[in-house]
Amino acid sequence: MLHSVLKKIKLLRKERNLSQQDVAFVLNMNQSSYAKIENGINKISLENLIKLAEFYSIDITMFFYCQKEILVVEKTNNIQNLLLQLNGKNQNDIQELKNILLSIHDKI
Repeated sequence: MLHSVLKKIKLLRKERNLSQQDVAFVLNMNQSSYAKIENGINKISLENLIKLAEFYSIDITMFFYCQKEILVVEKTNNIQNLLLQLNGKNQNDIQELKNILLSIHDKI
C-alpha cells in the first residue's frame, strides 16, 4: 500500500507541474529529503500526508484510491463546480459544459 501512496504523491506533483523543491517547501524540508520520500527511501509521516492533502485540495483518502478512482472523484468535483457556475449562464456556456463533460466521459 505504501508504494501506491508514493506513486500518487509523485503523480499529483507531476500533474500540477510542480518540482520536488516546490513540494519540499510546503513540507518544510529540503528537496533531497522529499525525493527520498517519493523514492521510498524515507517514510512519509501522517502529518506530511495531511499537509499534502491540504496543499493539493484533496481528501487524504485519495492517496489510497487507485488512479482511475482518483480521476473519477476529481472530475466529479470539477463537474459540480461547473454546475454551480452555470446558474444564469447562456446557451454557449451550457454547450461548453456539455463538451467538457463529453471529453471527461471519453477519458474515464
